[in-house]
Amino acid sequence: MNYYKNAIRLFSVTLTTLFFIHCGKSEVPQEIVKEPEPTEEETPITPTTPTPIDVIELIKTKSSLIKSIISTDTKILAEGITTYSIKYVNTTDRNMNISIIVADMGYKHVSAQVLNPYNSSDNKFQNLPDMARANEEVGTKIWAAVNGDYFSWSNMLTTGPFIHDGVIRKGNPVGSSRPAFGITRVGLPVFLNPPASQSAVFQYGDNLLKHLIGGNQWFIYNGNKITINDSTVEPRTAIGMREDKKLIAITVDGRQASHSNGMSFVQLQSIYEALGAKFAFNLDGGGSTVSVARRGNSAEWDILNNPSEVPLRAIANGIGFISTK
Repeated sequence: MNYYKNAIRLFSVTLTTLFFIHCGKSEVPQEIVKEPEPTEEETPITPTTPTPIDVIELIKTKSSLIKSIISTDTKILAEGITTYSIKYVNTTDRNMNISIIVADMGYKHVSAQVLNPYNSSDNKFQNLPDMARANEEVGTKIWAAVNGDYFSWSNMLTTGPFIHDGVIRKGNPVGSSRPAFGITRVGLPVFLNPPASQSAVFQYGDNLLKHLIGGNQWFIYNGNKITINDSTVEPRTAIGMREDKKLIAITVDGRQASHSNGMSFVQLQSIYEALGAKFAFNLDGGGSTVSVARRGNSAEWDILNNPSEVPLRAIANGIGFISTK
């Protein structure tokens, strides 16, 4: 059957060709061949937009800290970077105020960086709004930031590792279990130095990191809650990340009874658990706790929380949440 079909097809094409030559036309019509339909394996994958999370609803429904909500606020600073605030009464009838920054690294233009006082190679202190301004580079905007690691008042050194823009200010000791958050030289977010009870998920030497900042207490590592004994209630700052690469920074106001009482490590751990964090740890707190957000397109940063220390404390480093879009 295929033989006859091919013969008829060849005869048809020959007649058409002779007709065009007889009419003085030199162009021979070409047979139209359709592109083959792509197979399932060849079908291009259209990038999907990252899915936002309902931060306030998750904390309300999946933690047991809130007795009643006083007020909430949500602000989209830029695509992929959003701030949230919750004022509430906790289950022991104390006032609370927390501020949350979510930076979604599912967007290629969103990332994080360590902030360095005055963007200098010297050991210095600087308040967070001014530090954000000093660290902003052409082509990027720092939309939000929080304070960073613990530090020494005497020598201005951070307690944990400190790498800024590829420069190792203080190295990360091999075998350390002191938590650290970093961005690799190719832009991947990593959480280093697992607690003693956990196996390492990320292993990167200092030479492979563009940014690294330390903390002092793991809350969650690789989805596992870490046992915590400290129940001290203080102002807190923490950093974490979900499986979908949403970075979550939280500041908790404290030492201000009429405004906010502060949190224990266990309470802050429960918030990260409610938000689905795979990794989370504590940063410097107390009088250092502060979060800021950029005021539109201006080079000004407004304080989101109500720091317990006035005037605003100068600190040794911070974490900025940036967009290149």
